[in-house]
Amino acid sequence: MTSMTHDGRQITGGVDTHGLTHHAAVIDRIGRHLAEGADPVE
Repeated sequence: MTSMTHDGRQITGGVDTHGLTHHAAVIDRIGRHLAEGADPVE
């Protein structure tokens, strides 16, 4: 996980790698879901 400040808000992002896909998610400092995505492994 990596934390940073964006637009005055602290956010945390992480990536979970799987055999066929990589999943990423971003949450704010109190755990609210902000974004997520998944891409196939090439």
